[in-house]
Amino acid sequence: MNINEYLPFWNKLSSKEKQLIQNNCSEKKYLSKSLINENEKCNGFIIIKSGKLRVYTISDSGKEITLFKLFNYDMCLFSSSCIFKDITFDIMLETEEDTTVFVIPAHIYENLMKTSLSVSNYTNELMSSRFSDIMWLLDQILNKNMISRISLFLHEEYMYHNMVDLSITHEEIAKHLGTAREVISRLLNYMQKDGIIKTKRGIISIVDKEKLKNLCDEK
Repeated sequence: MNINEYLPFWNKLSSKEKQLIQNNCSEKKYLSKSLINENEKCNGFIIIKSGKLRVYTISDSGKEITLFKLFNYDMCLFSSSCIFKDITFDIMLETEEDTTVFVIPAHIYENLMKTSLSVSNYTNELMSSRFSDIMWLLDQILNKNMISRISLFLHEEYMYHNMVDLSITHEEIAKHLGTAREVISRLLNYMQKDGIIKTKRGIISIVDKEKLKNLCDEK
């Protein structure tokens, strides 16, 4: 297990702290579309070894909205929300593809935050970064129209997969963006008529990448 390669503060830890992590860290594998924390609200600090995680929350009305995504080498603090007493909202973690993660037990990481200034500083920086992601999302919701948000979502998926044919449903996009499937279907139909995309069951194909990119910036 090469957990040391995934922790930016590793070289600043004492030998005892390194040994503590190595003795308690575990490696877990999840299939695509698995809920990591469905039955456990504080299952430890998660570091993505390979794969992709969707971090989302659910409104009182049952609508999902993606807060941000995590990729290789990213760390998820919200998987150990029990350490951060001020976090009172539920965060869900779902794999978007087959994913392997390292898990450091919450109590081990909490002790490291107390004994290592490097771990504490890194954690604070990471927490600040994640809340910046959420504030960016809030800005998108308040200041961007839905077709712009759909375009940005599709463009990001295209950049990640490096494919113009995206295997995703209208319902899945609606969950990511926190809206109704009917809204997504109507706007995708408009984009198809405009020659930007082409849709068929379970597949959205990007036809005009330049037009799609331009739509991302519209208010």
